[in-house]
Amino acid sequence: MKRMILFSAIAHLALVWVMVRGLSLLPRKRIDTTVYMVKVVESMPPPIVEKAEVSQPVQRDSSKAKETQTGKAREVSLEAARKKLAKREELEALREKIARKREAESRELAEERSRLQAWKQEMGKRKALQITAQPEVSPGRGTWRFPSWYVDLIHNKAFANWTPPPRATTKEACVFFEIYQDGRIGNLGVERTSKDSSFDESTLLAVRKLEPLPPLPGEFPENSLKVHLTFRQAD
Repeated sequence: MKRMILFSAIAHLALVWVMVRGLSLLPRKRIDTTVYMVKVVESMPPPIVEKAEVSQPVQRDSSKAKETQTGKAREVSLEAARKKLAKREELEALREKIARKREAESRELAEERSRLQAWKQEMGKRKALQITAQPEVSPGRGTWRFPSWYVDLIHNKAFANWTPPPRATTKEACVFFEIYQDGRIGNLGVERTSKDSSFDESTLLAVRKLEPLPPLPGEFPENSLKVHLTFRQAD
């Protein structure tokens, strides 16, 4: 009986060993396992935005953009207005400058016409005036003749200096004077009167204004040149 129990135990151990050995000899199948890590985060509930709160910023931004555009347009308009005003002021200044120039030219032209008219009137008066210069040279001096340029100088200066009184009738006077070597005048007097004291005085004044005269020519043979000046005022 004991032998049978021992034999049975040995047989069971052998069977177990065979099974274990057989399982170890079988090919093992690899099983891939994927491990997923999940992190649980507590989420907040989405904020509740009221309609008025959403639309108000959008409207404010739109108004701000419109104000910016309006401000830029206003600046552009103001700049254009400033340029236009500056150009208008420049044109006005140019017009004023041209007007002043034309006014000055007109004034100068009027003055020139006035001077011309006065000169014509003076020439008209001078046409009625006559002056004759006659130098007196002592005879016996050979063929020497007094230079004509000196006589013309006396005549022209006397004519320019003479301002006769207003004429009523034809008047004539002859003045005698001497010119010394240095050009001084002396021995002045009325040689033939016009019987009008104011007329005679005007002829004497014209001769006094002849000084200074240039010295007499060096080859002049006498100490002084005697001159007879006839002043005539036609009616």
